[in-house]
Amino acid sequence: MLFSILKNSSWSVFIKCYSIYIRPLLEYGTIVTSHILKDHIITLESVQKSFVFRIFKKIRMTYTSYFEALEECQLSSLEYRRLYNDLVTILENLEIRY
Repeated sequence: MLFSILKNSSWSVFIKCYSIYIRPLLEYGTIVTSHILKDHIITLESVQKSFVFRIFKKIRMTYTSYFEALEECQLSSLEYRRLYNDLVTILENLEIRY
């Protein structure tokens, strides 16, 4: 639906809309649930992967690999962001206790 609404927008607008509207839904509650199973991680990551692929296809840019596309879009993988947020939460809890 986002692609049909923003059909003539630049790729930076798509990335901003993704970061504002879609990624928070994917990251909601990750500290509580902390997806351990690899299948869950792959499923969540596939949403971002397909979105990035569709952006590259729409703009007619060459899509070589997922991680290179993330660098081009200045995004990080959801797995990395989840790990980072988990570590920040642990450090915040340790600071409160001591």
